[in-house]
Amino acid sequence: MGLIKNWKSNQLQKDNIQDHINYLKSANSIELRRIYIEYFGKDGFLDVKRPDDLFRQRIAHFIQSKFCSQLSAKHHNQIKRLSSNEKKNFKDKYQLKVGTILTRKWKGHEHNVLVVEKDKFEYNNNIYNSLSAIAKIITGHERSGPSFFGLK
Repeated sequence: MGLIKNWKSNQLQKDNIQDHINYLKSANSIELRRIYIEYFGKDGFLDVKRPDDLFRQRIAHFIQSKFCSQLSAKHHNQIKRLSSNEKKNFKDKYQLKVGTILTRKWKGHEHNVLVVEKDKFEYNNNIYNSLSAIAKIITGHERSGPSFFGLK
């Protein structure tokens, strides 16, 4: 595996990905910026102090995802964000006690929801796992259940 001279994105092929990844490891700041701009254009990432490692990671990820059918950086970040503890504890945020009755008037009708246990709600003699499911039944449209019942 030799070093890639005068990197050009159109030179990338599935069989020389590792050569390009290896080149990134030794590329200087100026070359990394040039390659980064070639793939992603000029964005706020260019203003980061000491971004060389970030450039290497983002470029390498782009190359690998393009040729190895892996997730895009956008989807990778979404998965990372969704799997964080902040998102996992979302339902605990409201700390609804068993026996609490949530009431909402909608189009002239009063709707009551009973909290039967953590993340279990009773509405019209049916049990639901989310307030959003109940809000959808009431309104006919998908919407935030906590917002609909005034918890946000």
